[in-house]
Amino acid sequence: MKYPNGVSFVKMTGAEVGGSGRRQLVVTGERKSLEIKPLEVKPPKGTITKTLYSRYTEKVERSLDEEGHTKTVEERSDIFGRYEDMMRAFAAMVRGEAVNPYTADYELELFRVIMRCCGA
Repeated sequence: MKYPNGVSFVKMTGAEVGGSGRRQLVVTGERKSLEIKPLEVKPPKGTITKTLYSRYTEKVERSLDEEGHTKTVEERSDIFGRYEDMMRAFAAMVRGEAVNPYTADYELELFRVIMRCCGA
């Protein structure tokens, strides 16, 4: 997709061997890039987690200083429950305590954008 100040692309496949370990988001600028990879992974065996679907995320940020040297900063998130927030929000909508922010019109426009990206 093209934007006034840049471009973006999406690559995906469900058939890539080991692909889940490469689920990533990369944002690149003129002097800095940010990589979140993988978007989420299971904690190591033996780690005590809250749920079966607990995950963590790693972030790598690379930037150039004024002399052109690369600086790298790496971080790892705390372990989190992958679906907990989503299910709490869904339950609140079902109980009438919250309104679904994704209207039918939003979903239709999203579908149209996806179809245009696929050349349809």
